[in-house]
Amino acid sequence: MKNGFSSINFHTVTVQRYKGFCRKFGQSYTYTLEHMMDFFDHYQLSPMMEFGEDMLQMESNLKKRINALVAIVKTMEKHQTKPTIALMQLLFEHSPKKAKQPKLVEVGKGETKNSDDFFKSAFEVIELERNHTDLQQKHERTHQDLITLLEKVQVVKSFGKTRLQLEMGIKEFKALQEHHKKQ
Repeated sequence: MKNGFSSINFHTVTVQRYKGFCRKFGQSYTYTLEHMMDFFDHYQLSPMMEFGEDMLQMESNLKKRINALVAIVKTMEKHQTKPTIALMQLLFEHSPKKAKQPKLVEVGKGETKNSDDFFKSAFEVIELERNHTDLQQKHERTHQDLITLLEKVQVVKSFGKTRLQLEMGIKEFKALQEHHKKQ
């Protein structure tokens, strides 16, 4: 069923404004008017209503709510997060002091070694763990590169000896080579 057209009489000035408005959005007159009516229905607004003070009041209320949220977050940081972080730092930085005499561990024939020399602080432990993780990642990358390289090696049988041939582009091989030269 096709929609028919009907006419309404408007003042010429209003029609010119409406045509300019429709041109700005690149839509037909009917389509633009339908969207305008949908907008007013959906948001339950009246075109006769003035929004001057209402919009300013709404903006003011939103700013107050946002400021209240910011205050809540700052309070949480101040009273919950920062003391916890401080306690954790104290725990790792100032471990209980040992006896005056460090424990000695026998290493060999009459040699002794101080057991506390290896780990002087938690930061050294963290640094060692980080280095270990980096080494594991480098090992995994090298292992993956080796597997990729081995997968691209083909056995070629010819009239002479059987030989191995690498099925890899020159750029890819050079990139792999440069990556491992840097390490």
